[in-house]
Amino acid sequence: MKRRVRILSILLVLVGSSVLIALPALAQEPIYLRAVEPSEGRPGEELQLTVWGGGFGDAQEVGLVIADLDVWNVRIESDEAIMADVFIPEDAPPGPRPVEVIAVFGPGEEFVAGLEAGFFVLEGEPQPSPYVDRVEPQQVRQGSQVELDVFGRGFVPEAWVEIEGEGVYVGGVEFINPEHLLAFLEAEEGAPPGWRTVVVINPDEQAGERASAHLPGR
Repeated sequence: MKRRVRILSILLVLVGSSVLIALPALAQEPIYLRAVEPSEGRPGEELQLTVWGGGFGDAQEVGLVIADLDVWNVRIESDEAIMADVFIPEDAPPGPRPVEVIAVFGPGEEFVAGLEAGFFVLEGEPQPSPYVDRVEPQQVRQGSQVELDVFGRGFVPEAWVEIEGEGVYVGGVEFINPEHLLAFLEAEEGAPPGWRTVVVINPDEQAGERASAHLPGR
């Protein structure tokens, strides 16, 4: 009887060992997010973000997604921090943005964590009003077509030039730089002589002006 019991106990140990070896490895704990720093920015800004959370340390690869923002160079700094470079496009509308991190630990082990309103895009800073300093030439003859150089500051691409008064028309404007525009003018034969106000209008409808163009009579 004793011999049978001894043999039975050996078999139980072997079976138990077999079961322990066959157990699958435990799956990686899911990642989580708790904060983004900085948590806000303005259109046109390039920022370095730190995403705080946990569970990142053993990930083979991480990705970061923030709606409407350009994201690159995402890297793991520690088990609790991911860093990334981001750019906020000029036309990004203001408001909160969800932040999402995707972490890959191996085949079939991909986890996603998010913050519903983790980052906020602020209102863009208003452009300064354009200022017209001088124009060249300062005299335009009736019945002529002239290229008018407009100098000042605060000009932006797609800015427009207007000449106040009758008989002088602007056919086009070329943006040279923030301090120089080139306007293509046409003065009619019957345009009344006298000083005219030159107006520069930026796309946001801000305007700057200076009375510095003269239309002489015959």
